[in-house]
Amino acid sequence: MLADWTWTGWDRIQSLDVVRTDGSELSTVPLRFQDSWRAGLGFNVRLDERWKLRLGTAYDKAPVQDEFRTPRLPDEDRIWAAGGFEWRLGARGALDFGYAHLFIKEATSSLPNQGSATSPPAGAMVGTYTTDVDIFSLQYRVAF
Repeated sequence: MLADWTWTGWDRIQSLDVVRTDGSELSTVPLRFQDSWRAGLGFNVRLDERWKLRLGTAYDKAPVQDEFRTPRLPDEDRIWAAGGFEWRLGARGALDFGYAHLFIKEATSSLPNQGSATSPPAGAMVGTYTTDVDIFSLQYRVAF
């Protein structure tokens, strides 16, 4: 059995500032990240001398707050479901295969115009973001 809990201090990143070489600010994008955490649980099951099955899941909290979500970073909380196997090829070598699917919560945003409600372009950017992520991995390991 494997378990982990990770905390990340994202709150240090409050904006994305683009500064010219002379030190003057070109643009700034408010991000207002908040601290986040991730918790996971997994299992390794040895099927025989050559095969090991791996299964796991995790909950991953996003640092992006709803009121600051943009199309550049439509991040949202997610649940990981992962599985894989190890195939031992001998005393020193092994082939690992893994797959993970991320179930990501639907994200919304309603960003006001950066100027005022009547500044061109008028209105607000209102949207919903849906995301699907599949991760495949393959590696060959040699112990020496």
